[in-house]
Amino acid sequence: MIMLFIFGCVSKDAKMEELIAHARDYIKTDEIIAQGGKGFLADYKERSKIEENIVKSQTFDVNILESLLKSENNSERKKALVIVMIKKITDDKLLETIIYKYKANDDYFTKFYSQYCMLNASDKQISSLSEKIFNIYLSETNEAIIIIGMQNLMRLDNTVSIPFFVKYFKTGSLEVKRAAYVYLKKADGIMLENVMSRLKEDKAYDALKIIDGWERGDQGSRRGRP
Repeated sequence: MIMLFIFGCVSKDAKMEELIAHARDYIKTDEIIAQGGKGFLADYKERSKIEENIVKSQTFDVNILESLLKSENNSERKKALVIVMIKKITDDKLLETIIYKYKANDDYFTKFYSQYCMLNASDKQISSLSEKIFNIYLSETNEAIIIIGMQNLMRLDNTVSIPFFVKYFKTGSLEVKRAAYVYLKKADGIMLENVMSRLKEDKAYDALKIIDGWERGDQGSRRGRP
């Protein structure tokens, strides 16, 4: 019985090490793709195969993942983030660690993976950590991450999310404005109306003109359609 227990522990550890190795390979492939890659189809096919291996893995240890997430070594954090993201793990303790470790000066992929881990969380989990999430968006300046994060931002209370969308329409690039419009348009419509009301109060006429062009579907506008 003791030997079976020891064998089971060793087997579990080996599977966890294999899972972490897959996560490391996934990150490397993402970095290769970001640098131009070896070829679009080959790179994405390789990453899909690695992702499939992570999904199929039946073993993960929450304590090991939490330890990796708390690491000061960013590469260790990213391995855990990839596992949590791909396996859609929504453990409260892990989610809280991810959000509390999030920093504006983290590298792109750390923040990218963190945002998608948050996306897998329930609305209740997001709501319970809304104050910390608010601070994340308050300090975030990377527009690519801001666009990805809009999906999570919309899950917060309107009193929190609407001021951010107003800010994005007033100061964001055209790409940020377009993404904000698309997300708000897909919602119930009330959020977009509220954002536009705030923009009118602030006399942000340039932003309103862009929104109006998209609302009318003005293909002749130099700003184009969303």
